[in-house]
Amino acid sequence: MAKEELINFVKANIPNISVTPAGLETIAAHFEEIEFSKNEFLLKQGKVSDYYYLASGFLRAFTFDEVCITTEKCSQLVAREKME
Repeated sequence: MAKEELINFVKANIPNISVTPAGLETIAAHFEEIEFSKNEFLLKQGKVSDYYYLASGFLRAFTFDEVCITTEKCSQLVAREKME
């Protein structure tokens, strides 16, 4: 990962916070490049997430809500909440 890409991302997406060039270098130094294969998990159940910056590729995220076990039940729950 090029540090410049991450620094440019921070500058572009957090414009209201003033960070010195040295501060941006410090932020970028805390990231390391990791490559994942297709279908490899970034985070597994029971683990706590770190911060990630996706430089390229595609990432799919899933969450589990104990109330919404199936898509149909979740749709019914959301529809009910909107009616109230």
